[in-house]
Amino acid sequence: MAQQQAVAAAPLFRGHNIWHAYVESLLAQAHAAIGMGDPRRAADFLKQADGLITERIWRGWRLNITGYVGALPSQKGR
Repeated sequence: MAQQQAVAAAPLFRGHNIWHAYVESLLAQAHAAIGMGDPRRAADFLKQADGLITERIWRGWRLNITGYVGALPSQKGR
């Protein structure tokens, strides 16, 4: 149930710029699942966190390529 709630809340968390708190909550839930001896559930939480982190890195990389290339110091004065 907690996993379903986390998935349902994902757009809300992303929309309010509390992405880090959401990822931390997924990691905490994974840690708790390991402590309860439920590795499959822990793996599900870790997969969600990994997906969000990967998405964030990919989005940042694309912004660096498309949005900030002209702002590099080597580009000034051209």
